Amino acid sequence: MSSPSAGAGDSKAIKSATSKAESSKAEKTPLSTCSSNVSLVRREPIGHLSKGVSIPDNHRTPKESYCVPPHYFPLIEDIILTRGQIVDRIEKVASEMYEFYRDVEQPVVLVVTLKGAITFFDELSRALRKIANTDMRGLKRSTYLEEYIRCSSYTGTSRGPDLKVDVAVAQVVEYCKHKHVVIVEDLIDSGSTLKALYDRFSACDQVLSVRTVCGFSKRTPLWNGFIPDWVAFDVTDQFIVGFGCDVDNHFRDLDHLSTISECGKEKYLADYNQ
Repeated sequence: MSSPSAGAGDSKAIKSATSKAESSKAEKTPLSTCSSNVSLVRREPIGHLSKGVSIPDNHRTPKESYCVPPHYFPLIEDIILTRGQIVDRIEKVASEMYEFYRDVEQPVVLVVTLKGAITFFDELSRALRKIANTDMRGLKRSTYLEEYIRCSSYTGTSRGPDLKVDVAVAQVVEYCKHKHVVIVEDLIDSGSTLKALYDRFSACDQVLSVRTVCGFSKRTPLWNGFIPDWVAFDVTDQFIVGFGCDVDNHFRDLDHLSTISECGKEKYLADYNQ
């Protein structure tokens, strides 16, 4: 028979072990089960989960070295990033996103900004599906859901004072209740579009969390300080085209991210520079 003092010691040890176990369990509780911390998770400070690969301002590849459609050849100056380089980097970003939401049980919605982000999103979603198809652990939810919002702060090369957002944005926000949201953007210049959309979704208390991912982030003095969670590339502060980046819908189908030439500016930007 144990002595009273030994029993007291055992009791203290058990309580200590239980306390440590509960503490450890709380630290490892997945995002999907933290119902009491949903608002805290949703409003936690945003910041880089994956910093963009920085491309130097003077980095250029001669357009003659790669396949460029003849009708675009005189309209671009140089290639900044080839399609292969971009896709490879997107696959890395996708792997980090997949792991981040790996144990989340509630649905995750990728909200895509139209029209620019379609090319970036196509590659991102393809990479996410590829990872999911080879993940032997399996997920506790559908891989990712999709929604689309048409918005723009540009006309030609001019940035408008207000963000133009499709009236259907309210319907998308409603759909995203009780779900996690990742806003997908192709290019961040001033950051006004992404910040405005982030604020729209964050204003809804029933949206579980809001994260952001973008293909290209410009190093520009016009930047408003908004930092996406995942960025593929940080690029030069020039007017760039290709891989979804456009001038009034032109150049979206150009595979490589490129700088526009003087000939291209004269053809497509003259009306906006008058």
